[in-house]
Parts: sequence; C-alpha cells; structure tokens
Amino acid sequence: MSAKPLVGIDVGTTYSVVVTMQRGRPTSMPNALGARLTPSAVGIDGDGHVLVGAAAKARALTHPETTVQCFKRDMGTAKTYRLGDRDFRAEELSALVLAELRRDAEAALGCDVRSVVVTVPAYFGELQRRATRDACAIAGLEALRIVNEPTAAALGFGLNNAAEHQTVVVVDLGGGTLDVTVLEVQEGVIEVRSSAGDTSFGGEDVTSLLARMLSRKIEREHGLVLAGDLRAAARVHEAADQAKKRLSSNQVARVILPALGAAAPRDVEVELTRLDLDEIWVPLRSRGRAPILRALNDARLAASDVDAVLLVGG
Repeated sequence: MSAKPLVGIDVGTTYSVVVTMQRGRPTSMPNALGARLTPSAVGIDGDGHVLVGAAAKARALTHPETTVQCFKRDMGTAKTYRLGDRDFRAEELSALVLAELRRDAEAALGCDVRSVVVTVPAYFGELQRRATRDACAIAGLEALRIVNEPTAAALGFGLNNAAEHQTVVVVDLGGGTLDVTVLEVQEGVIEVRSSAGDTSFGGEDVTSLLARMLSRKIEREHGLVLAGDLRAAARVHEAADQAKKRLSSNQVARVILPALGAAAPRDVEVELTRLDLDEIWVPLRSRGRAPILRALNDARLAASDVDAVLLVGG
C-alpha cells in the first residue's frame, strides 16, 4: 500500500468522479466507457446482477422500480432502498459506486488503489462523515482524509497558492444539494469561516419541476395521462433533464418521445423554452439566496467584504 493517496473521489448526488494529480494539476480519469463522470446510480437487472453507473442509469428508463439514484441525501440515516430481494443503506449504495470508481482508477493507473481522499459537503455532520468512511471500507478503500467539498474546490482553483489575503465564498450547487461556504485564504492556509446549505435543493429539483411541466404539456397537447405509469414518468424525467441542459445555451428545446405511455402508446413532441425554465427557477431562487445570506451572516460579513466567488457544481 502506498503511503500517499493515489486518487481523490467525489461521490456526488447525481454524478461521481475520480481524480489524480498529473503535472501538478488535478485531472479526472475516464471510466470504462471513456466518460469522465460516472452516474451515481445502482440497479438490479433481470438476473439479479448489480448494475452501477451508466448501465444502471440507462436501465432506470425501463425499470425505474429496480434502480436507485440520489441516495447521497440519505447518508448517515436509517433509510433503506429495496432492490430485488435485498435492502440497501445509502452507504452500501455509495460503496458500490466507490468500488466502480476504484476499478476505473486502477485500470487507468495500472496499479492497485487502496488509499483515497474523499470529498463531502461542508454541512455533513459526524454521522454522515462516518457513513462515508464506512462506504469506503466496504469498497475496500481506506479514506485517509475526508475533505470538505468547498475546500477541495479552493485547492482545485489554486487559491492555496495565492499570495494575498482573500475572503472567498464557494457556492456549490450540485445535483441534490446546495452548499455555501465562506473561506479565509492567507499564506497558503485555507480556513472555513462559516457554512450553510440546503440538503434537499439542487439540479434534480429543477429537473423534477421541469418534468412536471413537461407532463402537463403532454397531457394538454396530446391528451396522454401519465399518472401511475412509472416507465413513462422515468422517460419524461430524463427528457426534462436533457432539455434543461440544452436550455442553458439555447432558447428552445424540442422534446421527442416515441411510443410514450403503456396503455395507448403514442409519439409525443413538445417544446420547452427558456421562459419555461425561468418560470420554474423563480420560486426556487429564494431557496438558493437564503443559505448564501446565512453563511455571510454567520461569518459576520457583508457582500462587499467578499473578494471572490467560486461557482462549483453543475
């Protein structure tokens, strides 16, 4: 076993990544499919085999009842997820993702990976951090250090090399959580002054609201009622997620869903616009604003006292 960690791992709510240092810079490593991000998804196929990552996420469209995502929100709790004939805790599901990332890292590096640095949200308490360590142990990994995600972001941006004193706010809007942290950076030392967040607010919440709007449009424009149809709902949710991404750079996203619906399948084509996305975002904006103001207040700072803002996530 190496005395130093070979990789850093972030198990995100929706996607996970494994990183190593190359030429002094953190570099994400590709998984078996060549992608830099691995979906944080676990499923069971028809033969009872466990699926992790892209395979599980793809199966969620056809078998949502045997696929689990967004379990990071339940780390350190007693909640269980039923897959096949077995119940899984969130740390057990995270361990399956960690094991997949470990195999990808070993393939990329050509050596065994046993020691890692793992990032967690700054708001994670002792139970959640312990669950993270447990997940690493189940995956055969030793978590040499648990690092707050905002601190990792500051290191990734090279703020530890900044010569001047800085007050930095890290706003990390991920798939399932919002984390706001005020950092004090001075002479290579990064100190957390305050943290605030929302454990149930992230990109997935925007997607869910957009999926509801898309379902209403499908019902209104095509007369197709999707209530109670899990597979149709999963397809609509995935289509809403893809449309959300396209609307980040385009004014219009056209959604095409062939043979939608179990009872009377029909081809569906619906248009979503940037205005639709803005309509969804307005009521959510106050939820994002509150943790930012709380973090500044806890650090006894005004917005004018902040030297830099790091936007992380997505």
